[in-house]
Amino acid sequence: MKMKRTTGTLITIGALALSQLTAPAAVIYDNLGSIEEYGLEVFSAYSTSPATSVAMSFTVGNTGGTLTSVVVGLGGGYNGGFGLKLYSAGNDLPLSLLGGLSGESTPSSPALYTYIPTAPTSLAANTTYFIVASAGGSESLYSWNFGLAQTGAYANDGSGWIDQVASASMQVNADLSAVPEPSEWAAISFGVLGLVYVAKRRFMPARA
Repeated sequence: MKMKRTTGTLITIGALALSQLTAPAAVIYDNLGSIEEYGLEVFSAYSTSPATSVAMSFTVGNTGGTLTSVVVGLGGGYNGGFGLKLYSAGNDLPLSLLGGLSGESTPSSPALYTYIPTAPTSLAANTTYFIVASAGGSESLYSWNFGLAQTGAYANDGSGWIDQVASASMQVNADLSAVPEPSEWAAISFGVLGLVYVAKRRFMPARA
């Protein structure tokens, strides 16, 4: 009886520790402003004007996790080809492509639009990233609304990223993964040992 009680305790401790490893989805950055018909212009090349992309930065807090969605406030546009991508940061500018996001390619009306990662994408703690908006349609044009912050947005027409002294309306959501403390790792280990013990006892042939 005492052994059964000890095993049950080990399993309970391990289960409780495991439940703390993954927190529910959370908003890790919120800079959503009002929905307007104007903002930072994102457009494809047309006539003599080069294509222009817009990037907005965000920084993950003390807990990293997995990107679940990005919500952007857009003022509408036309001719398709709109898209978002996640970039790493270097010298406070977009650096390397990390992945794409899927969503409405022709956000024609002023509204909030949600984009989902096309593949699981990890976000490291205390790290800055950029969401980059571009338009790949034929003479397409979109407006990314201004956010509440005063800085963070950059535009690039092919000659380099230029600070817009403004921000773009955006919210970033992620499933946060807690980093276990040493005591939690110990509890998990005890729990796993308890499960192994129970499994062995269950499938151990009965003695004659």
